[in-house]
Parts: sequence; C-alpha cells; structure tokens
Amino acid sequence: LPPEMIDNEVETELENKAKKYRMSCSNVQQLLNEVCKNETVWNMVRGAALEIDLPDAMYEPKMTRSRLRQVAEQQNIPTTAWPLADSHPTMRQPPFSET
Repeated sequence: LPPEMIDNEVETELENKAKKYRMSCSNVQQLLNEVCKNETVWNMVRGAALEIDLPDAMYEPKMTRSRLRQVAEQQNIPTTAWPLADSHPTMRQPPFSET
C-alpha cells in the first residue's frame, strides 16, 4: 500500500476511535505521545518491522482470573479441582487483653 493510503486509514481510524471514546484532539495527542515515548512499544514496532522477536519487546498479557478460566476451558482443565483460598480470613484475636 502507498504511504498516503496508510496515512488516510490511520487518520480515519483515529478519528473513529476518538469519537467512540469521546476523546478530544488533545487527548488523542497526549495518548499518542505517551505511547510513542514508551521504549517497550518502540522495541515491539522495530521487531515487527524487522520481523524478528526481540526478547525485551515480547508482549505478555496479564493472567487475570478471567483469562485463567478461559485458558482452562480451552485446555479442558476442570476449574473445580483448584484449591480455593478463603477470601476473607477470620480475624485473629490479639495476643493481649484490653481489660
């Protein structure tokens, strides 16, 4: 694709996303500046452009509980067999008395 077409596509996509998330022009600029200053992002872009895997630029998504359940379902791992931690441990009594 010619660079002009890519620029137009990027511009259109940025405008659509800005409208969708109700962002002003200055909000979009600020966000792009923050992303462009991030060294990890630059390494990922360089690696993608050169079609190589740079070890310091590998993206690893966070393993949230939701993501863990999704992976477990895909690999047919029963989630009921996992040990469940008590979410609210009982309060211990202080070792001294306040009487």
